[in-house]
Amino acid sequence: MIAGEAFSSWFIRLADAHGMSVQQLGFWLMGRGRQVFAEDVDRGAWEHLLDTVAVAAGQPLGTLAAGTLRSYEGVLWGELPRQGTARWVLPIIKRCTLRDGYGVQYCPLCLATDEAPHLRLVWRLAFTVACPEHGCLLLDRCDRCNSPVAPHRWRTGALRELGSSGIVRCQACGADRRRSRIGGAGPPLIAAQARLTDALQKGHTALEGQSVHGLSFFAGAAMIWSLLDDPRDALAVWDELELDVPTFVQSTAERYGSFERRSVFERAQLLEAFERLLCRGVDDFIRGLSLRGFSSRSLLRFSTSVRAPAPFWYWSIVRDHLDRTMYTASDGELDEAIRHQLRIDGGCFARASEVCRLLGMATSSSARVGRRMRELGVPCYRASPQDTGCTLG
Repeated sequence: MIAGEAFSSWFIRLADAHGMSVQQLGFWLMGRGRQVFAEDVDRGAWEHLLDTVAVAAGQPLGTLAAGTLRSYEGVLWGELPRQGTARWVLPIIKRCTLRDGYGVQYCPLCLATDEAPHLRLVWRLAFTVACPEHGCLLLDRCDRCNSPVAPHRWRTGALRELGSSGIVRCQACGADRRRSRIGGAGPPLIAAQARLTDALQKGHTALEGQSVHGLSFFAGAAMIWSLLDDPRDALAVWDELELDVPTFVQSTAERYGSFERRSVFERAQLLEAFERLLCRGVDDFIRGLSLRGFSSRSLLRFSTSVRAPAPFWYWSIVRDHLDRTMYTASDGELDEAIRHQLRIDGGCFARASEVCRLLGMATSSSARVGRRMRELGVPCYRASPQDTGCTLG
């Protein structure tokens, strides 16, 4: 296996080297009827697949494991789910061995210059949208027929040229991926991607004047990407960055799923906006949203208390600027406020609503204030019978 290569790519090359289709090699290793690529093999979904292949091919198990997405555990996620959605992983939407999702990307120039053309593991990640070596955007589909990249579907037959591979040929139309049209990726986009790649490799990054562990950084980054990709508050969020709302965000009537399902061109726009936000400062950005009337609930809507809690660095910034939770006063503070209000009102009575305002409490706490007034023998007054509390006593 070549350093940085995805396990799926190596498995396809192994089948090619033995003159077998991927399905035939899978049957030989795992037993007839076992469609290896019916699962996302880069996620290590098949039990004992790596062990079996390592023994058969004479490869160290650790080398093969490094080619799976599980090698990013502890940085991108605590533990990669074997199935279902996973943050930052481009999904391969499967119909048996067919694919409807654009979960595999490639660089035509890399494939053209590789001694042995192969797919990189990092190309499976949503924030990887460009090739830093060649300064071009990656492709996530055939530029001739628009089919998803599914190299395991290449069949041995008369249409296959000698020495070709499913990695370099479109499984649907046979187009040579090495000759695909490419789009340029400017230095700002390359630098934005490099920031996330560096955090992935080092396991930590500098953020808001502190060193943040990769696991926390990518968890918070995913929430910000989701916010940028959410049509509900898109106008205010993108305007705060002094950017126009992308058409693909604006035209999304309902939540489609996640930003991982966006095309490479769309994810490139999200990456550039995220980099602009980081350069400005997350704290300053959140402060700007607070002035626009955002609530903490809006910015934490993509977190869950169990599966995807907001990391502390992000949660603390949101709390500082957007948490409008009303204060709950102690009994001692309440007593002093009642006495203070009683003096202001001339000693005849005190207004429960004014006591609440004085302490920064919710008006729904008027009932508690009224009960405490009665316990202290202080007359309380309500201007409206609908108000919670007590009448003139």
